[in-house]
Amino acid sequence: GSAQGFFGRYMRVLGQVRFRQLRVQKDLGCAVPDYMSEYTLSCYPPYTPASEDVSAFGPVGDVTGLPVWRWRTANEMQEGTLVGKATGTSYAGSGFNFSMPLGRQEALDTLREYRDGE
Repeated sequence: GSAQGFFGRYMRVLGQVRFRQLRVQKDLGCAVPDYMSEYTLSCYPPYTPASEDVSAFGPVGDVTGLPVWRWRTANEMQEGTLVGKATGTSYAGSGFNFSMPLGRQEALDTLREYRDGE
């Protein structure tokens, strides 16, 4: 087995794992080709700051009554811009995020909850 906090042999997690997601606005500046229209009704453009979707989404929190996934600025998340190696695209430090609980079972339960939307 692997030691606690390690993934594989060489990578070690030193704190909480944070998931961050950038979203784009559906059907903004793009169109589904006619030959594909029977398979899909929407398209999603490449990410640019202008196409970023900042609308909250996901299950509603018990305490707040608001969607769990809320957009935050780069300053709120203390994140900088990242540049994709494959495309050279700059990705803003803003977005939707959550930090994984440190306990294994609590982390698994949280992932299942977000996956299932419950």
